[in-house]
Amino acid sequence: MNFTTTLVLGAFLLAIWCDARLESVRPAKTGWRVVHVAASCIILQVAAIGAGQLMPEGAGVDRALIAVFAILLPVFVYTFVAGLWLLRTLAELGFARR
Repeated sequence: MNFTTTLVLGAFLLAIWCDARLESVRPAKTGWRVVHVAASCIILQVAAIGAGQLMPEGAGVDRALIAVFAILLPVFVYTFVAGLWLLRTLAELGFARR
């Protein structure tokens, strides 16, 4: 397994843990869940650009690790949490089966 796969899998597992642990933070209304999904998509695009700017060609390992763990990992976790909220919304509305 390469580093990218491990990073994304770790972010997904963190998102599942956050969703289960912090149930009180989960938005109650469907509209807010959709807003979180849209916001996570925008933030993911901005984070990819920001990480690319932080790591130019020939950047050291320290800059790469900062970009990955300080920028990309939290954004991946938020994106997966918002996706889980969307799946819960679809299940509550009857569009997805459990």
